[in-house]
Amino acid sequence: MSMDHPSVNAPTWSFWRLFSMLSLVGSAGWTLSRPLVIAESPDQMRELYLIIASTVGGAAIVIVGALLAGGVRMGIAEASRLAAAPNAIRAATASFTPTRIGMRTLALRYNLRPQRVFFLSWALVEVDESGVSIRRATEEADVVLHIPASRITDVRLGAMTDSLIRVPTLNVEVGPSDESAVVPIALLAGPTKALPLIERELFVAQARRLLGLGVAR
Repeated sequence: MSMDHPSVNAPTWSFWRLFSMLSLVGSAGWTLSRPLVIAESPDQMRELYLIIASTVGGAAIVIVGALLAGGVRMGIAEASRLAAAPNAIRAATASFTPTRIGMRTLALRYNLRPQRVFFLSWALVEVDESGVSIRRATEEADVVLHIPASRITDVRLGAMTDSLIRVPTLNVEVGPSDESAVVPIALLAGPTKALPLIERELFVAQARRLLGLGVAR
């Protein structure tokens, strides 16, 4: 896979992303307007709206709780790793679908297999002279995947899309360009915020220096 492939260098907008967003808006509009269609009286309409509001509110509470917990876990993991590896660089990340696809390709082509399951998880991406690691957002910061520096042929900034979300990435390439495996790893500042552009550029520049790759072409 090329570093320029749309799956790891996604445009800001695409037809399918726009289509998915319009479909989501349409579905939400239909759900919220259903009481007007099926209600037989104002009282029944109020009851239906109350049910919908309760469902949406409950889901929002669960999502906010998960995001807050993710932020705390990321902070704990980062503090743990800062003490253990002060010369490494790291950023928050998460188990987006394109990342897992890239990890699967890496395992099949180059036998670099994940050491732990990476699904619906917050994590850290860490780079030092030994390579690039994805670590779980826990106090132990267990390694999910380690890509040795000797196997890495390039790292660059990129972007991936997962459902409606476009996320900036650190793209890690293993193998020759004609049959390489590229793992896009999200670069986040927290559970709901991408790492700012200037910090992403600095992160990649430092990663290339640590990995001995020189200045990007």
